[in-house]
Amino acid sequence: METIGAIVACIAALAAGFEGGRRWALDQGWSVFIGAAVAEACTAIYFIVMLAIDVAQPGLVNAHIVGQLVVMLVAVTALLGATAGWFGFRRSMRRFF
Repeated sequence: METIGAIVACIAALAAGFEGGRRWALDQGWSVFIGAAVAEACTAIYFIVMLAIDVAQPGLVNAHIVGQLVVMLVAVTALLGATAGWFGFRRSMRRFF
């Protein structure tokens, strides 16, 4: 359950980074920054959801594995979001040329 949630968080980070870079960025530097920032929000949402599940049903999730996955997601989602933000910005520039 924890790993599936982490994979969903990575996919959400890709989608959020792409849309953030496509809609909100002013240039390429900002697209990378915005992509990474919205992707880190996906990590925070993953942690909050896992914490809420553990509070509601104690013992359903393994807190040690969730902690390890959050540490991994901090790095992975930032890279995925930054890359997706850059691609999103490049996609938005295609409309103008």
